[in-house]
Amino acid sequence: MPLVAALAAALALVSSMNGATLVAEYRYNGNLASSAGGAPALVSVDPLGLNAFVTDVVNGQTQQVFNWVGNAVPVTQQAGFTLDTTGLVVTNSYSVEMIFELTQREGQWRRLIDVEDRQSDDGFYVNPGNQLAVYPIISSLTPFTNNVYEHVVLTVDGGTISAYLNGLQQFSGTSTLMDIQFSRQMGFFIDNVVAGGQGEFSNGSIALLRLYADVLVTPSLSIIRTSTNSVVISWPSPSTGFTLQSTTNLVSPIVWSAVFPAPVVVNGQNAVTNPVSGTQEFYRLSQ
Repeated sequence: MPLVAALAAALALVSSMNGATLVAEYRYNGNLASSAGGAPALVSVDPLGLNAFVTDVVNGQTQQVFNWVGNAVPVTQQAGFTLDTTGLVVTNSYSVEMIFELTQREGQWRRLIDVEDRQSDDGFYVNPGNQLAVYPIISSLTPFTNNVYEHVVLTVDGGTISAYLNGLQQFSGTSTLMDIQFSRQMGFFIDNVVAGGQGEFSNGSIALLRLYADVLVTPSLSIIRTSTNSVVISWPSPSTGFTLQSTTNLVSPIVWSAVFPAPVVVNGQNAVTNPVSGTQEFYRLSQ
């Protein structure tokens, strides 16, 4: 059967979902201010003076993004930004959601998030296998692709770290390595300036950053073929703010459309039943 579930169960998440409350949101519309009240602005790390807001195509839509530009070595020339999390989240219970692309060092370590004031090689990375990883203990299997805007979610839950790529969980493991340390600064894309493994940096652009208090749980999408030449697409109910969408082509620019008929609730699941056709179709949940 040529019908396939899209590898994107939840590309964007509502401000309060399964106990996770949105505390900061950055859309890079010409500034680094948060659209969620009370959160501080991001601080640009820009030693070369090349960081800038530019226009790019993100998942088929033209929008403004923040482009950071630096050099991997010396580490003092790396670029990115920082966020002061003081008063926003508990140090060992938070979630980060990002839509971004990396443009360099494919097949090498690239830092995504640092929570130790750049004083340690530990952190959240893309590893040399081009997979999401918390160094040195956990890694995933699904490839992370350079020069493509990827949707990444990291959750930290009192000693459990989980990561998602385009809606699919990549790993979940026991560790405190992503507990926010020292000054409560969270660094994005900048590598450590002391200890081993320096220079693990890539230029790139970011379209969206959200910080949540507590753990963000994404609804999972399921597709099952029936004995009546149809398929049932289902996901947990309620999933407030999520809409089922489909497309027949995953080549950019991707055009997603709402799926009809409207879902019905069956045994605690939102369910849509569609006939099987000869056309390849991909599905996602989106908000």
